[in-house]
Amino acid sequence: MSGIEEHYNALETLEGLIAELNDVQAEIDALDDGDEDMADLIEERDDLFEDVEDLCDELGLDISQVIESD
Repeated sequence: MSGIEEHYNALETLEGLIAELNDVQAEIDALDDGDEDMADLIEERDDLFEDVEDLCDELGLDISQVIESD
C-alpha cells in the first residue's frame, strides 16, 4: 500500500471516529443528569476522543482542525 493510500485510509478512519464520537455525544446530551447510562457513555466518548487525538497526531493534524469545540 502506498503512502497516499495509507493516508487516505487513516483519514477515512478519522472521519468514522468523529462521526461515532458525535453520535455518542448526542446520546449523552439527550440523557437526563444522573442517568445510569451516562457514565458508560462518557467513558466511551473519552476513549473515542483519545483515538481521534492519536490519529490526528499520526496524521500531523491539530485536533482543533477536525473537532469543533463548544
